[in-house]
Amino acid sequence: MADLLAKNGAATAASQAAIAAPPPRAQPSSPDPLLPRSRALAICLMVASGFAGLGYQIIWTQQSALWLGHESAAVFAVVGAFFIGLAAGAMILGRRIAVSTRPGRWYAGCEAVAAGWGLTLIFLIGPAAERILGVLGERPTPTWQWAVAFVSTALLLLPATAAMGATLPAMEKCLSQFRRDGANVAALYAGNTFGAVLGVIGTTFWLIPAIGFSNTAAICVSLNVFCSVAALKLFDVTAPIARAEPFDPHAPQVPRVPHNTRLIVMLLTMGLLGIGYEVVAVRVLNLVAENTVYTFALLVAVYLIGTTLGAVAYDHWVR
Repeated sequence: MADLLAKNGAATAASQAAIAAPPPRAQPSSPDPLLPRSRALAICLMVASGFAGLGYQIIWTQQSALWLGHESAAVFAVVGAFFIGLAAGAMILGRRIAVSTRPGRWYAGCEAVAAGWGLTLIFLIGPAAERILGVLGERPTPTWQWAVAFVSTALLLLPATAAMGATLPAMEKCLSQFRRDGANVAALYAGNTFGAVLGVIGTTFWLIPAIGFSNTAAICVSLNVFCSVAALKLFDVTAPIARAEPFDPHAPQVPRVPHNTRLIVMLLTMGLLGIGYEVVAVRVLNLVAENTVYTFALLVAVYLIGTTLGAVAYDHWVR
């Protein structure tokens, strides 16, 4: 409603100005960064980013079993660490990104940080595991073991996961100007989830068994670097997004959209149910499956395939 009122107000102001002033000279239109070639590059960027993110998750889940003692605990600890980092990155950096005139640089920087920390963990995760085992001791109580397991995993992965979380508001900011023109981001979301499916299946069943953890992590790092460079090429070649204009008391005012508490509660409930179903399914299938990581990978792949199909269907529906 706010967008509709803003468009109506802008149209009224433009018509009044046209009556009082001579018509302006025609200005050359700037190229749309999401025209076919650039749109294809954006989708490739999303596929690569999704592959790297879920690839890291599978790698770190199997590696964290070294100090957690069991893959089931590793699954829960890494999933929890991922969501803590994603939320922290979006909350801490989201407001700065929202007022930035160069969100493409923010996105590229976040991908670069994820790549740098992913590369660091290739060499750091072994010594960190030894240090965590020393903190746990020989016979830790269940409470102490789970507390150290979750806190240490969250802190160890935090730089990368927080950077991944900040990419979400950065990409939303990059694409907001195109949504005002009627474009939608469903295809990009579908590309990201499709890349995540490839990352889960590829790393679990092919890359890790074939080339090991370090080389697989190096591939994910390379994909983050590609995303960083591609984001600069795709989103930083256009003019900066203008900052908000100073307040004009004589200009027609557009009512602000109120804070939608009901929507936030609904999203929180959806997230709780989604992860809750995933955890329950992992625990149940763990009773009949020999390898928890493979079970987790298959469940995540099925979930992401459904999400991808939904995004693709929505993309075709809104056209």
